Amino acid sequence: MCRSHYWAQAVLLLDKVRSGELSEQDYMRMVGWKADPSLLKDFNPKMLFWGGFSPHASDHLVTSCDSSNYQVPAMKKMEFIVTMHSMITPTAKYADIILPARDWMWEEANIVQVEKYQGRLE
Repeated sequence: MCRSHYWAQAVLLLDKVRSGELSEQDYMRMVGWKADPSLLKDFNPKMLFWGGFSPHASDHLVTSCDSSNYQVPAMKKMEFIVTMHSMITPTAKYADIILPARDWMWEEANIVQVEKYQGRLE
């Protein structure tokens, strides 16, 4: 609905829109609103899911934000947070549930590759 790296601002500025302190048009411009403008009236984020195919790109407090000063207060407003990672990261510490993610270090294909090259090194 909005630019992903502005998700925290979208959550935090929503109260200003509801109180009339910030116009809907300014809000949509500030957070890079991509959805139909009529959806803003019912926009009320309560859950956050982070993770996916590349778990090491999902530590959003470290890799995907302008400032953790916005991220942490926005995460505290969420009712439920799920993250997917192979280790406990700063972002995962805020999660209610941490799902295991595939890690390149434990993949058999990579171990086989090492065995192939090991013979060349000897």
